Amino acid sequence: MAHYRLSKPAEAKIEESLTYSLDHFGTAGATRYRALIFQAMQDLAANWATLLTRGQAKVRDGLLVYPLRASRRNVPRSVGMVGKPRGFIVGRIDEDGALVVLTFVGEGMLDLNVEREARASEAVDKEGSVR
Repeated sequence: MAHYRLSKPAEAKIEESLTYSLDHFGTAGATRYRALIFQAMQDLAANWATLLTRGQAKVRDGLLVYPLRASRRNVPRSVGMVGKPRGFIVGRIDEDGALVVLTFVGEGMLDLNVEREARASEAVDKEGSVR
């Protein structure tokens, strides 16, 4: 089983997205979206090198960027498929080989802002792990 963990800012961003999904798409939509987000994190953590080779994940400024849509078909059928997922998991692989999810961003976010948000999340994450 692949290992991953979420930074506190990433947790907050995911919760924001799930709240939005609940408000706009109802309980069933939010449930599908939650399953997709966690499937995408698991897929990236388990197969990041292969996903990079296949071009499904990208490296930008040392950060892994993975679109949720790449994991749509991996979500259990019993949960259902998200129609047009638009989010990205942004993270890095730590020294132990685990995925650290730094942020979760929407499709329209500019690359510079993605990097800035991920680096700020990484700084918060490092502060928390020092204590």
